[in-house]
Amino acid sequence: MNPQPTPEQAAKIVLIVISVAVLVGIPIWLFFSYCLKRICLKAGHEPGALVWIPVAQIVPLLTVAGLPLWWIILCLIPCVSIFVFCYIWFKICERLGHGVGFVVGIILLPIVFIPVLAFGQSPNQVEQAQ
Repeated sequence: MNPQPTPEQAAKIVLIVISVAVLVGIPIWLFFSYCLKRICLKAGHEPGALVWIPVAQIVPLLTVAGLPLWWIILCLIPCVSIFVFCYIWFKICERLGHGVGFVVGIILLPIVFIPVLAFGQSPNQVEQAQ
């Protein structure tokens, strides 16, 4: 018995893995894009279509954080981007009236804290009419 799959079997396995990744990944991406849209609206900024484009989502986040757009360059530098995104989330949470503990939550458990920030009450909520 040969434990290695044939090329046809390997192709089927790859197709299944890619299909599952797409079927799970797209709804997650749509949900978090909607969360970012809600966060922008809470801060009083209209996010536009950029919130739905994966890399361009940085622009509305920088706008809400009150940081200049040239920070996009810093977001693209591998090790620096970790600290830059921590600071961006700190500024967003600060603008919405949340403390450092909430920022730590977003950094350590974003799958929970970003939706809480999007759908929960914020002390400094500005929310524009939709």
